[in-house]
Amino acid sequence: MDASPPPEKVPARRKAILAAAIGLTCIIVMLVFALPLIFQKPQENDPDLEDGDPNLALGTRVNQTSPGNWTVYIAGGSKIASHMRVSVFNHTIGQETVNKIVSNLAPDRNDPDAVFNDANSNSRIDAGDTIILKASGGHVAAGNTVRFLHGDIIFGTIRALPADIG
Repeated sequence: MDASPPPEKVPARRKAILAAAIGLTCIIVMLVFALPLIFQKPQENDPDLEDGDPNLALGTRVNQTSPGNWTVYIAGGSKIASHMRVSVFNHTIGQETVNKIVSNLAPDRNDPDAVFNDANSNSRIDAGDTIILKASGGHVAAGNTVRFLHGDIIFGTIRALPADIG
């Protein structure tokens, strides 16, 4: 009978090194996947995004009510006025000329560019409210684009203010 020699025994030191390497590899893999979760920025509670669809657009229509003034009528949607900005972009000069928080445009502040009339005094921009855009401040003109924004999210757009009624 041919007896084969017994297999070589792996030294204990070699086993310990192999176990340590496998353990260290597992720890590194877990850290790679866990660190983004540990340092994740907490989401702020945004009442506008909690009370409905965050993509719900404001329904708007605009008329020029007198030479140099445009009235924007809010026909639908509802957003907290202190979270919404009115942005006016002048394509002729290629820049934004107005960027203001809607709630700061109250009639008693007499802003040269715009006035927000909160029809039901609920501190929201919603159906029945109006915003008067004024050319007298020098920042609003026919052809300008008007946007209603919350952060970078656009909730309403007027592509171009109508031409002067003269």
